[in-house]
Amino acid sequence: MSWMGFAIWAWVSLAGAQEPMPTAPSAASDVVSDDAMGPDSVELATDPSVGVTVPWYVGMPVSLVSLVAADGGLPPEYLEPLLRVRQGRLLSPGDLREDISLLYRAAAFAAVEAEVEPWVATDDTGALIDAVRVSYVLVPPATVSSVKVEGPAGPARRMARRSLGVHKGEAIFPEDDLPLYRARVGGALAEAGWSESRVDLRSTPDGERLEALVLTVDPGEPRRYGTVHVLGDILEPASLRCRMVDLGARFSRRVERRPDCGISERQMRRWLRREGVSEGARVETGQLEEALVNVRRKLVRRGWLQSRIGFHIGEANADGDLSRTINVEGGPRLVLAVDRKRSFRERLLPTAGQLQETLGLYGGERMDDLTVEEATARLEDWFDRKGYLAAAVELDAEPVPGGVKLNVVVDSGRKHRLSRIEVTGANTFPPSFISGAMREAAVETLGDKKVSRAGISRGLEALEGVYRGAGHLDAVATFEGLLPPNTFEPWLFRRRRTLRTGIRIRIQEGPRTTLVSLSIDDHGGMAGAAVARATSELQGQPFNPGRLEALERELTGIYQALGYLNAETEIDVDVDSEGQEARARLSVLPGAQVRLRSVVVRGNRRTRRKVVTRELTLELGEPITPQAIADSRSNLYELGLFRVVSPELLGDDDRTRDLIIHVEERKNILLEGGGRVASDQGAVATARATHRNIGGLGHSLNLTGQLGYGWLGDEWRIDTLAPVWRVATRYTAPWVPGRGHDLIVEGLVREVAQEPTFRLQRSGLRFGIRSRFGDKVETFANYNAQIRQLENLDPGALVSGDPWLPLLGLDNQGGGELTVPSQNRVQTGPEILLLVDGRNDRFNPTQGAYLSVQGQLVDKFQSESVMFRGDLRLETFVGLGPIVVNWFGRVAGGRAAGDGNTLPIEDRYYLGGAGSMRGFRLNTVGPANFSSRPNLNMPTGLDPAMEGKALRNAPGHWVWTGGDSLFQTTLELRIPFTALGLSDWDGTNFFVFSDVGQVQLLDDAVVTSSTARGLNRPYRYGVGAGIRVATPIGPAAIALGVNPEPIGAWEEPRILPHITLGEL
Repeated sequence: MSWMGFAIWAWVSLAGAQEPMPTAPSAASDVVSDDAMGPDSVELATDPSVGVTVPWYVGMPVSLVSLVAADGGLPPEYLEPLLRVRQGRLLSPGDLREDISLLYRAAAFAAVEAEVEPWVATDDTGALIDAVRVSYVLVPPATVSSVKVEGPAGPARRMARRSLGVHKGEAIFPEDDLPLYRARVGGALAEAGWSESRVDLRSTPDGERLEALVLTVDPGEPRRYGTVHVLGDILEPASLRCRMVDLGARFSRRVERRPDCGISERQMRRWLRREGVSEGARVETGQLEEALVNVRRKLVRRGWLQSRIGFHIGEANADGDLSRTINVEGGPRLVLAVDRKRSFRERLLPTAGQLQETLGLYGGERMDDLTVEEATARLEDWFDRKGYLAAAVELDAEPVPGGVKLNVVVDSGRKHRLSRIEVTGANTFPPSFISGAMREAAVETLGDKKVSRAGISRGLEALEGVYRGAGHLDAVATFEGLLPPNTFEPWLFRRRRTLRTGIRIRIQEGPRTTLVSLSIDDHGGMAGAAVARATSELQGQPFNPGRLEALERELTGIYQALGYLNAETEIDVDVDSEGQEARARLSVLPGAQVRLRSVVVRGNRRTRRKVVTRELTLELGEPITPQAIADSRSNLYELGLFRVVSPELLGDDDRTRDLIIHVEERKNILLEGGGRVASDQGAVATARATHRNIGGLGHSLNLTGQLGYGWLGDEWRIDTLAPVWRVATRYTAPWVPGRGHDLIVEGLVREVAQEPTFRLQRSGLRFGIRSRFGDKVETFANYNAQIRQLENLDPGALVSGDPWLPLLGLDNQGGGELTVPSQNRVQTGPEILLLVDGRNDRFNPTQGAYLSVQGQLVDKFQSESVMFRGDLRLETFVGLGPIVVNWFGRVAGGRAAGDGNTLPIEDRYYLGGAGSMRGFRLNTVGPANFSSRPNLNMPTGLDPAMEGKALRNAPGHWVWTGGDSLFQTTLELRIPFTALGLSDWDGTNFFVFSDVGQVQLLDDAVVTSSTARGLNRPYRYGVGAGIRVATPIGPAAIALGVNPEPIGAWEEPRILPHITLGEL
């Protein structure tokens, strides 16, 4: 806060600003009646014995309230609704203080002053009365117009700019802020090694309330490390034998550390260099100390528990850099030795490094009796958590030359697998319920069928909580022991086999307390339904403290949802001495309904205020609810413009609050990248640049570029002669034409798409409206216009009635001489898309459904024929515990006007490949033509290829044509590795699938070779399994698809792998 902000007190007290005025005459007091002042009247009483002088203006009516800018120009925010002092009310010093504090906090003025001067007003009869005029004088702060950094280029200059932390458009108070910024930059440079740097920060006026900052940096020469010496009792020349022994001890239990082996000086210097400590490196504050701490951690992990590292500063070299000497004292080295002769199942133990952590030896411990005892208990607990209930651990420490040898003898015993839980003494709950409650409370042990003391203890604690919830407030659950195995076990295998056993639990329920009376005093009278329901459900039932707490939260939530933010509940419970009956009395105190008086936006340097306020779900004068505040915050985050959104309610009035929205803006320019690699489609990289706040209106403009290559034949070799690429732009204008709607204009500058049977280039324009209806429903209404050209194709992919035929120099039946590239074809028409997203998670759903309905019409505005395409997709997710069942169904079809006409080759439907039907090559499901090799003069890299089968020497081949109808269904079962007990494989799923589908041509007049030869089938299907892993660049999956009924004439493989990585 600026010192000028406290100048307000001079005006509030009017000391020296106004001449003292006598108390208003009695005639004026008579005129101002209680009726005239209303409920906000203030009754003043003066006690002469106290000797307190009341300011002359206190209690006088306010005739006029105004905001005045000291140097002209008020801020864009409308701040008058924030004021407590209002026309017609009586003036009080408390209101003045609250207004000044609120204005200063809400709008960050450099100073706020309140001036009170005599004025006149009229009463109800029109007579003049004495009154006051209140003027708030606001001094806006200056804003930063530009930031310039002067000084030699290099890391010091960059660090100075980052540490300054001031950006264009931010408010600044030069007198107060410049010294702080200067000190901050100087401190950052000193910590980074420039201890002799000189920093100068100055501001110059750059217009009305604008300041240009110039930061001048002279870093000077940084401090650097001179010679670094490393000394110590554990340093020794590099020894291959010691290195191999230490490496073996890290990965094997059978290799023991050697106490006579140390650390080479080279290794020590390597560790220091990684921490930034080396000769000639810049000396940063605290860097050496932190480096030595990290080096000591490495020594501790290698067994030197009592190691100590220090340093001292030596003489300077010719450049003035001081040398450092690092002293390393290793102390005795810990050697972990597992006695395999006396141990049983020692292979269960972790390796040396992990075993040391399991024993709790993190450094600094001396291997005395207490340390050994604590380490023994930790290792026994480790076995216990894995189900080895009877594990015996013996640790023995003995001194050896150069260290301490800790002999480990373990007998894990048999692993106890939980088969059943026997319950005695339970009357309220059945044994199956008690067993399930214990398993759920200890998921990692009992829930995983491991008998563990820790799991049993946790389960018993949970059981007592369940019984307390059922009215048994004094219930006690105890563990009475293990049950004998119920199956015969040969003596020879008893020691090694897992023991299937159970546990016996005894329940002492104690008396059951009944809630005989529940009295709810709903002072607001707005929760009648909840009160009636709670009374009927809880009264006469077992006393459950948890349900009463939930009732309190529910009633409070009901009132808060109506705007009673200060609603409270009070509960009083009385239990009789015998614990049989309980009586509860709950009072609901709603308080006053709080309404929104004003909204102030802070931190929007580039974004216009209306962009923020239009996303609010609250209107002025409406009740304020927590849900409305949360929804408004969520809406602002969804704009993508702000990094932080922090709503804050201000005000001490019980009935009104002012909403302050603090935002931190993101950078306007966003750069993104992505890619995808698939075994049947090649590799594609994507880059996108977005300006997301054009003109401060929240409008966005992005430019997207894609570049990719397919595989050359069956070989994993990039086909560099036939790249695919795409350049597109998109403009989005939110709130056009109104709330919930966005205007979207997309320009396809150029796209070159390569499919197995054709190569297409196109450009076009699309504009439309995106509409949102709630959180789940979204629609798109677009109009498209595109210019397309076929650069190359396999003639066998054409069918009669294709609109491309005349543009390729062919007749309607495909006769004539093929000419490529083709003539341009224009296609225009509207498109409608409906999306309904009911999934519980957009990226990793486990429940819900996703529906997509699309309709596209090709009109005759610029097109030569009318066509229609429709596409319906439905995907559902059902969670069965951690397992997810995913079903996907798709039905699509299209029609061209006129008999014998079909959809163009690029708009027909295709199936096959990793993205649709696994077990089949890309786009090889459906009708096909047998075609001889085309006689075209094309480069080798552009020769048609059918999914990896080169055609240069083939007399003929099958070419899939696609179809104008499609149906597809997929059933997939996803099993997380964590559900299989592999807890370290989070994000990895195993899945099995079944894909069924087919593509067909609807018009009987369109005949393909496969139809004529009877090769088409009503449906095709594939089954298989795979693994999917979540990675930072997108999901990676490998699936093995099986085609149970391959068609021999098409040379279909029976088994086909599919590999994908990333997503666009």
